[in-house]
Amino acid sequence: MCRGTRPFAHPQLPEVAYAIALTRAHAGVVDVWPLQLSEHLPILPVPLKSPDLDVSLDLPSAIATLYDEAGYDLSIDYTEAPPPPTLSEPEQEWVSGLVS
Repeated sequence: MCRGTRPFAHPQLPEVAYAIALTRAHAGVVDVWPLQLSEHLPILPVPLKSPDLDVSLDLPSAIATLYDEAGYDLSIDYTEAPPPPTLSEPEQEWVSGLVS
């Protein structure tokens, strides 16, 4: 069940609501990490200019740091419904378990 508009389509991309895409310049290749809302975010390879190798971006740690430093815990009302896309019933239950 696709809930948003994807910037690309591929027949082998599973039907998930969320995906992370990384495009390597001049390679014509897109790496995709399909995700369910309840899954942990991956550590991503960040391509650098040749001849440098990829570096790792610890996405879970980066987002946690951003969340803490921006004070989102003080500015988000977790009693309100989340913004689109609309969550499925299992996703709603999972979110409720996190914020209760």
